[in-house]
Amino acid sequence: MTEFKLITSPDSDIFEERLNRFVHDLGPDVVLGHINFSTTVLANGTVVYSALIAYRKPEAW
Repeated sequence: MTEFKLITSPDSDIFEERLNRFVHDLGPDVVLGHINFSTTVLANGTVVYSALIAYRKPEAW
């Protein structure tokens, strides 16, 4: 079954840290399907970085 994880942050360094930590903690048997990146500029000028990650964990027999 495909699962999804959304990671967001208005700070690019924190965003990168969260993304790296999530991917690192997935484990060796997990298959990454894709990662979609997006940036949004809010009305106050803040940039928000987002990533939607699709991945698949191994299924038990």
